[in-house]
Amino acid sequence: MTDIVERLRGIYCAPITDGLGAAGGDEPDNPHEFVRKFETPPIQHEAADEIEHLRKDKQLGLELMDVFIKEINRLKHMIAQYKLYDDGPYLDDNGNNLDGN
Repeated sequence: MTDIVERLRGIYCAPITDGLGAAGGDEPDNPHEFVRKFETPPIQHEAADEIEHLRKDKQLGLELMDVFIKEINRLKHMIAQYKLYDDGPYLDDNGNNLDGN
């Protein structure tokens, strides 16, 4: 099936599952899909471009989030190792004890 971006651009694809293959359409070389293209107004192309842009931004955000999560886990591990070998008090920037001791 066609996703929304392709449909906004006027491209409609339908899988052919009857075993007989394509009978016309704009891509007769693909025997498993029927494609039809229609003219669409410019605003639909703008909407399709915006959706693609948002998808890329979302993917970048997810990748950055993965990097941050890995770095946080690495730092947690380092802190845990530090606490194992250090028996001094853990103080914040104001000198308050973070250990609860």
